[in-house]
Amino acid sequence: GSFGAERTRTNPTTLPSLTSANRYRVVSSSILDNTPAFNVDDPASPMLSITGYTDPFALSSLSTVTNRAQSDPQDSNLRVTIHLRNTSFARFGAWKLVNNTDPTNVVTTNGLFAYSPLADTNFGTGNNYYPRRVSAEYAGRTVAIDGSHKLYNGSYLLTVEWDPASIGGDVTAVISGLSGFTIGGVGVSRIGFEHTFTGGASFTENSPTTRVGYTTGSNVTLTGGSYAHQGQFVGSNGPDGPYGIFGQWSVSQPGTGGAATDSIKGAFGADLVRAP
Repeated sequence: GSFGAERTRTNPTTLPSLTSANRYRVVSSSILDNTPAFNVDDPASPMLSITGYTDPFALSSLSTVTNRAQSDPQDSNLRVTIHLRNTSFARFGAWKLVNNTDPTNVVTTNGLFAYSPLADTNFGTGNNYYPRRVSAEYAGRTVAIDGSHKLYNGSYLLTVEWDPASIGGDVTAVISGLSGFTIGGVGVSRIGFEHTFTGGASFTENSPTTRVGYTTGSNVTLTGGSYAHQGQFVGSNGPDGPYGIFGQWSVSQPGTGGAATDSIKGAFGADLVRAP
């Protein structure tokens, strides 16, 4: 026989619903900073415990918090600031701890955290569906803190070009909206990371190709510093790939002529952009 057909549309990916029955899984220290310690005695309500600060924070209900009161009088000189953001399948944030007794309000420590209600996607094991010949996008947000301990909110976009011949693909991440952050005294409009993903439970790229778009309109490939982009795919996978991703990124760029180093690090979460 003979036939003819035209593509009309691809059915939208059906994403799992988030209900109170879901259990939140906390990121491992191999992916994010090991500074925060998580109390997972009750996996439905993970806690953020900050070194030197006695009050734990229930992440399931945490929003942006500043000037949090201490339950322990001996720590009343400490103030914690936490910025938390979320997507459908990720919760993430950044925090800093300030000693109020110091006239300069010195930040004693800071860190990042992230977690997801969905299980890890571990390509190459089990029965994970592997997307082939697909370009998938993940849209989300990021929270960052720079070397001067200033907190930022921004946007995060990940594009994955899945390899049709083997597990893995090309990864491109773009971070934008970090209003006020500068490198070499010039405002940064976006930061981009490019590298490959070769399967497994997570990706850790400590030397991705890193490009910066400046507010002046120039685009520069950074060299001479340290750069990282690390993440974990989560979800049982639809035809376009895993349902979500979360992780961290960082940039540390030495100044020229003896100038100070410009540095920033952030946590992110992003959800799969569904087919139309």
